[in-house]
Amino acid sequence: MKHSEMIWLPPVLYRILQQNTDRENRLSMPQLLAMLEEEGFQADRRSVYKAIHVLKENGVEVIFDKTGGKQGYRLVHLFTPAESMYLISAVRDSFSLTPGKADLFAAKIRSLMSRQEELLLPEIRQDVIHTDNEQVLEISQKLLEAIRDCVFVDFRYYDMTLSRQKKYRRNSERYHLIPYAVVSSGGRFYCVFYSPVHQNFANYRIDKMDNVTRTSLKADPVPFSLADHMRSSFQMYHGDARTVTAEFDLSLSSQVFDSFGTDLIISKVTDRTFTASFRTAITPPLISWLLQYPSSVRVIRPQELIDRLMETADTIHNTYQKEGKK
Repeated sequence: MKHSEMIWLPPVLYRILQQNTDRENRLSMPQLLAMLEEEGFQADRRSVYKAIHVLKENGVEVIFDKTGGKQGYRLVHLFTPAESMYLISAVRDSFSLTPGKADLFAAKIRSLMSRQEELLLPEIRQDVIHTDNEQVLEISQKLLEAIRDCVFVDFRYYDMTLSRQKKYRRNSERYHLIPYAVVSSGGRFYCVFYSPVHQNFANYRIDKMDNVTRTSLKADPVPFSLADHMRSSFQMYHGDARTVTAEFDLSLSSQVFDSFGTDLIISKVTDRTFTASFRTAITPPLISWLLQYPSSVRVIRPQELIDRLMETADTIHNTYQKEGKK
C-alpha cells in the first residue's frame, strides 16, 4: 500500500468495525478486505494487521472472537445497547436542552453503536417540554471553565411571560456572581453561585440565563460543600437546612426514599406507619410534596413546618370557600 493510504487505513477500518461488528456480529479477514476495497483501499492482510495494531496501541479494543461457531474481528463498543438506551432517554428527558440539541446528542450516542445493535433500541418518546434557549451548551461550557478558574461570571436571568417573552429579573441588571458547581435535578441543570454581597449560595437554572460573560476577575474562594448545599435544598429551592421528623404511612416508603434519600433516620416502625427524620430546607416544593398525602403524612417537628402547612391549608380552604359562595 502507498504510505498515504496506510495513514488513512486505521480510521477507515475503525469505522467499518464500529458500524458492522458487536458482541453478536464479527467480520472475517476476507470480509474486511472486501469492505476496504469498497472504500477504495487495495489492502492486504499484512496492512490490516498493522492497522489493527495501531488501533490497539491507541486504546481501541479490537478482538478476534471465535465464539458461537463464527470467527472474525469485532470492536468492543464504548456502551452496551442498554447503556445507550439510558443515555438517550436521559438526553430526551432533559428540559435544559432544545429539541434540536437533544436530537443531536441522541444521534451522537447512536453513532457509537453498530447498525445491528442500534436496531435493538426502542422508540424513545420525547414527552417533556424543552427549553428554547439555544445557548445552553455554550453557557454550560463557560460556567465549567469559570468554576475551574474561580472567576466571576456576569449574566442576565429571566422568566417567561404569558406572551412567551423573556422578562428579565432585577430590571435587566446583570448578576455578578461566582460559580461553584453545576448540578442536575429533575431533568434540569442548575449552577450554584456565591454572592459576595449577600454572602450566601443560591441556585440558578442554566436554561434561564443569557448574555453570560466569563470575566477575568479572580474570586477569593470561600468554604463550600456541595453535599451540605444539596441537603439545604429541596427540588433546587434553597433555604436553611432543618431536621424534619414525620410519621408516614408504610405505603409511602418508596416515595420517601426517592425524595429524601436512603440515609434518613427511621426511629419507629409499627404495623401501619414509620417515623423518619431527614435534613432538608423548608421550601414551597416541600410543602407541596407533603400536601400530596394529607391523610398519610403527619409532621411531628419542626413547628415552623407545621405552621406553614396549616397556613397553606387555610389559604386553600378560604380560596375555594369563596369560590363556592359566588
